[in-house]
Amino acid sequence: MKPVTRTLTHLRQLAVFSIGLGLVAAIGYLVVFQVRAQVALQQSALKQAVFDSEARATGLGYFFSEQKDLIQDLADSRELHAYFENQALGMSMEYGLQASILVVNERFEHLRQVKKLGDLPLYERLAFVDAAGHLLNESPPQPMGRHERRDWRSLLSPGQAEPVILCDNNNEYPRIIISAPCFFKGRYSGQVLGWISFPWIYRYFIEGKSEVSRYPDAIVFGREYLHIPPAARDLVPSGGATLPADIQPGNSYEFLPAHAGGHSKGTRAMLVPVKSTPISLVTFIPSTEQFGFRSPRQIILSAGGLALLFIIGMFSLMRLNTNNARLRIRLEETILREMEVDGKNRELAAEIAERTRAEEEKTRLSAELQQAQKMDSVGRLAGGVAHDFNNMLGVIIGHTDLAMRRIESSHKVHSHLEEINKAANRSADLTRQLLAFAHKQTIAPKVLDLNETVTGMLKMLQRLIGENIDLRWRPGEALWPVKVDPSQIDQILANLTVNARDAISGAGCLTIETRNKTVPYEAIPDNPGILPGEYVVLIVTDDGQGMDEETLAKIFEPFFTTKGLGKGTGLGLATVYGIVKQNNGFIDVRSDLNHGTTFQIFIPRHYGEVEQSRTKAPIMAALKGKETILLVEDEPVLLELTRQMIEIQGYTVMAAHSPNEALILAKSHPGPIHLLLTDVVMPEMNGKELERRLLPLYPDLKCLFMSGYTAEVIAHHGVLDEGIQFLQKPFTSQALLIKVRGVLDGG
Repeated sequence: MKPVTRTLTHLRQLAVFSIGLGLVAAIGYLVVFQVRAQVALQQSALKQAVFDSEARATGLGYFFSEQKDLIQDLADSRELHAYFENQALGMSMEYGLQASILVVNERFEHLRQVKKLGDLPLYERLAFVDAAGHLLNESPPQPMGRHERRDWRSLLSPGQAEPVILCDNNNEYPRIIISAPCFFKGRYSGQVLGWISFPWIYRYFIEGKSEVSRYPDAIVFGREYLHIPPAARDLVPSGGATLPADIQPGNSYEFLPAHAGGHSKGTRAMLVPVKSTPISLVTFIPSTEQFGFRSPRQIILSAGGLALLFIIGMFSLMRLNTNNARLRIRLEETILREMEVDGKNRELAAEIAERTRAEEEKTRLSAELQQAQKMDSVGRLAGGVAHDFNNMLGVIIGHTDLAMRRIESSHKVHSHLEEINKAANRSADLTRQLLAFAHKQTIAPKVLDLNETVTGMLKMLQRLIGENIDLRWRPGEALWPVKVDPSQIDQILANLTVNARDAISGAGCLTIETRNKTVPYEAIPDNPGILPGEYVVLIVTDDGQGMDEETLAKIFEPFFTTKGLGKGTGLGLATVYGIVKQNNGFIDVRSDLNHGTTFQIFIPRHYGEVEQSRTKAPIMAALKGKETILLVEDEPVLLELTRQMIEIQGYTVMAAHSPNEALILAKSHPGPIHLLLTDVVMPEMNGKELERRLLPLYPDLKCLFMSGYTAEVIAHHGVLDEGIQFLQKPFTSQALLIKVRGVLDGG
């Protein structure tokens, strides 16, 4: 029995040992499973912490990107450019610049009132500083003492073409400065500065987003701490106003801040830069949520103790099962949250793509605006001097015409008079060119056949280009009519022909074509400067030296020329551009170096009948008359000159210096008055009003208006309306007499 009992005892011991070993193995398996689950949870927490930090940094990056765009728009605004334009014209603070500064200040104050962060103005302060470091404007105005202590030159960045972000630590709390450079005609001219309170940004973007992450964030500008929240002050190295030397902004890092004694705190900090700024976020993550700082071996040793006690092991098993269920729930929540974040990331990518398209459109519109501003600036200059300059040219042209008619052509003075007359007419042409590309030229549009108009110009164009260049004319069939001033077509052809001649060295070919063309809506993306519709296209092609892309981008700028000094004014293509725009048309230019240039002029189709072609001017003998003409001109020299031009042809002229004097002469005149020849803009009353007051006295009175002002000045007087006879100053005696005879004859 003893061997049997011993065997049973061994079997019982083996069974107990086996059961205990199996229990330990089971508990060990459950413990290892629990540890792995905790590791997965801790890694997920770390991943989420990094993602949250990068999300906040991305939000700050978009915020500062928008502010840089906003301040740059302010630096490129029309108000600042008007100030620099007035400064370039020689205005002082007493005569014009101060008014420009007031307009700039209104723009600044409006921005501060409109742009807010929550309920507070986003910008505490806006300033405008010139390139020499002088403060020109500040909104709101600051105390004088602060101006004396501020060295504004330290805030300038002339070497930067894009806005920069600076930090201002001169106050009780730091401020962020958005600094955008101002460029005028391609030259650095100053800086626009905007101050934003940094605590406001922190409260709005960091504390206001506390539901996103429970970890504290510190803010670093460059390498210096700007803001350390109370929860993270014990985590920053003792006396550390800046980042450690081995931590470089620009990438995410993990490092261990230390106490004053140098002992590890056991907390990690994640450095996340804010894109396109010198600002970074430092996120601190507690050690209790980090894998590697709380070793799983402690859990395994505890499990070994539980394996020695069966009852404790049973309770531990129940506890592990419960914790495991909780971990699974948290992991599922984490997975769902990651799926939501992925969806938001896709939405963000779509928004970025949309913003990129908007930026491209903004760049294109900005280029068009700059071209329009250049045209407007020179246009205002041309319009300002046109009237007086035309009056002076009229005197010169008129007197030289009279003088040349009174002396023989063989007289030695006659050649000098011819040169004076040529110079005066060239000056008049230059004035017309300035007004043409500035859209201010006085025009008389007619419905015409473009083929017929070009045909009448061919002989003159051949003389312009010379015999070594072959001129080819290819008229289009069944060409649609257009409504345009015929003289403007002459200007376009003359300017394009002269440019083509200068581009051809030696022998060459110049081709002029016309054709009908319909531009559909589908073609607009390939031709962004053209509107859909029906056009008559005038095409001028040469086989000259062509242009590169840089030159092609500037050809329509006023006074831009590639010709040598004295060989070109730079107004030819600018004149063409102005004429085409004035007639609601468009220009397309294609050119390659050494392969020639093609200009396509798009003129809108007109739905109407073609008017009769221009006839040759009559000879002077056919311009005589015996009618009575009432001449009104407030410029004494022009009054006397015009009187002589008319009287020499046999007319009776009643000359008046003012509208009131003209009324007195008309009331006292016993006979009929056949024609009123009057200036438009005069003291007392304008020419149109004078006509209305004379018609009751002379119902059959005909009227011819004349003026040296631009179209936009005289248009509101009604003299450019349909059926009104008008003569633009300056004019020759022949042009005046032809117009007078035509009005009297009812032409």
